Amino acid sequence: MKRIITALITLGLLLGFTGCADSTKNTRADFVVIENYRTAEASEESDPVLNAVQSYCEETKSEYSVFTITDNTPSKLRGALDLAKNAECRFVIVPDEFRDTVQSVCADYPSIQFVLFDTYYEDLRDDVYPNLHALDFNYYEAGYLAGRAVPLNRYDSAGILDRYYDRRSAMFAQGFVKGAEDTIQDSGKNFSVNYFNVHESSDNKINQIIYQTIVTSSDAILYNGEYLQHLIDQYAMRTGMKYIGLGTNYREITPFFMELDYPALFRAFMMDYEAGNTSGVNYVRGFKEDVIKVTKGTALSPEASAQIDETIEEFIAGNIGIPETPVPYSELSSEVLTVTVQE
Repeated sequence: MKRIITALITLGLLLGFTGCADSTKNTRADFVVIENYRTAEASEESDPVLNAVQSYCEETKSEYSVFTITDNTPSKLRGALDLAKNAECRFVIVPDEFRDTVQSVCADYPSIQFVLFDTYYEDLRDDVYPNLHALDFNYYEAGYLAGRAVPLNRYDSAGILDRYYDRRSAMFAQGFVKGAEDTIQDSGKNFSVNYFNVHESSDNKINQIIYQTIVTSSDAILYNGEYLQHLIDQYAMRTGMKYIGLGTNYREITPFFMELDYPALFRAFMMDYEAGNTSGVNYVRGFKEDVIKVTKGTALSPEASAQIDETIEEFIAGNIGIPETPVPYSELSSEVLTVTVQE
């Protein structure tokens, strides 16, 4: 694996379009990762998308480049894409914040396959966007698994802190409710969900919700968005309240956690693409492809542990479906996310 060049693309800096174009004119790159200038100074280890590309290139001995642009306007993106085209690039990996810009320009670069992580496009025709690929994790499966396990871990209620507030939120929350309903169906016990949208909330506001509301109404915390992890870590270590999320947590203070494996998702996509098995703009994968990993903590009950294993087997077998018309994330609320037992 060889990282060829890091190019900072901006009209206001020394490395502009012309200089970068000259430096890559005779250099080939199989993959180009385009970064936003706001996150360019972050370490490579903190960027899961870049890590995924690096891991794949190391495995396949492919070459990659990293281009950094100052904003996601079509003109700036086209400048980077022209460089990628000159480098005979096959795949361009673009941040999800560029989704609208990429959609507007991808048809002009038919030789390039555009890949976005953490993205889902609604109602795009595959024949119109054959080189656009939106990779995402199956958040419904993650939510459903949590819903199956949490009630069996002797919890009667859960508070959901939602940092995403997008389609991922809706799929995770509704998966959790369905899993909880399936778990308590035979027991007849009650289980309640309290939903909190903290998409634009400050740390102080989130702490207020945790300490003044969730602690009085819930036995466990579920969360979307790794940003929330450090706040919940502090709270859980002080109070002993258990929590479950998508990220890496301390095994001593959480029953289980789910890790989103970006390298595994990208590897699965590349294998399917090279084999001609990708169909449609959206590429959503979960437990069957082993792109969501579960780590069990010491606070997990034997009953919940067995249920986790059984549920993952059901997903792999394809026995658990996803609703075709999920509730829009803008309509999420504690009232909508009601766990009920069917008569």
